[in-house]
Amino acid sequence: MFLFFRQTTQNGLVKNGTNVCKKTVSFQQSFSSAYDSLQIYTYYTSCGFLWASYCARYRYYYTTHYRTTYGISYRKEQQCCKGWSQVGDQCTKGK
Repeated sequence: MFLFFRQTTQNGLVKNGTNVCKKTVSFQQSFSSAYDSLQIYTYYTSCGFLWASYCARYRYYYTTHYRTTYGISYRKEQQCCKGWSQVGDQCTKGK
């Protein structure tokens, strides 16, 4: 028993078929990235002789923030070559 599967592209054309041309298409894509920032929390506590004065204490900690950036990405798409039109999954001579 022999099975044959035809690979098709997103638009239904036979991949690398006759009269099928490749085209580079740009599209906008979002990227998420994380970064940390240092936070300083200041608090006061009793200190000194008989705890008569206050001293500053510091607590350091990091918080994680997220940002979304946008960039241009590229992908290859296949379409019928110039002068040809798509009929089903094939490219036929245009009129």
